Amino acid sequence: MKKIFPIIAIMLGMAIPAQASLPDCETIAAQVGQQAGLPPLILPAIARIESGRKIDGERRAWPWALNHAGKSLYFETQASALSYLKTATVNGRTNIDVGCMQINHYWHSEEFQSLDLMMDPKTNVTYAVKFLKELYAKHGSWAEAVKHYHSPDEERGMRYLTGFDVAFNNMKSTGLISNTSLLRMPPTTNFFSFGTSDKQSVEMGLGLMMSSTEKAANADANNASYLHLIASLGSEVNNDEIRIFPVFNELAEPSQVRGVLNAKWSQVQAMRKVLSRN
Repeated sequence: MKKIFPIIAIMLGMAIPAQASLPDCETIAAQVGQQAGLPPLILPAIARIESGRKIDGERRAWPWALNHAGKSLYFETQASALSYLKTATVNGRTNIDVGCMQINHYWHSEEFQSLDLMMDPKTNVTYAVKFLKELYAKHGSWAEAVKHYHSPDEERGMRYLTGFDVAFNNMKSTGLISNTSLLRMPPTTNFFSFGTSDKQSVEMGLGLMMSSTEKAANADANNASYLHLIASLGSEVNNDEIRIFPVFNELAEPSQVRGVLNAKWSQVQAMRKVLSRN
């Protein structure tokens, strides 16, 4: 996960195989992330930054990618990547990021039963979800979790978050995930949306997926409920930083929210039910 910039890319092997014959890291990340209740596209965007390889003008996450002490290595087969990884680690070289999500061998290898499983795309991505959720619980926001996924260093984390925003917004605008249904809110989504580093307000429910016309049409109907909710949350919440729109996804569980929202969850839950009926 930690990289030296700019990265020196080394392409290994002969002709690039057809994309269809490869596990698709980004689609796997979208599916696993959705099942785990992560914000849409957060995991595929990280995968693209971590193991992205540019082929025919398009950058996509690559399943047989390693990063050895700052040098990106893209192998054409799983077997060749594993061979390199096993040889390097046997000889004590453990500063190696592995697979779709570039899980660092030195810090995380004990979480896997074997190097084969560490390289396996679905196992690799599934562990990334676990790690990202731990970072979210520790740091309190998805933005901070993304930053710390790369590095605990604030400056490096901010640079990484900037790159993440580019990948995230590109995926939103171009729909490069093959199954467009994966772009919808997961059924057990967190109460807040992910947001971006350049957007201070936080939208709740499905507000991010509404057009400006739809938002305006619902604003008046929700205004009284909105003001009541803000008042119930207390003076520490600035009502300029929260917008509420009708929600059609299932309500989050108390364990999925933090801070004042968690402390006053019964009021929040009752208000969301009211808003969902508007």
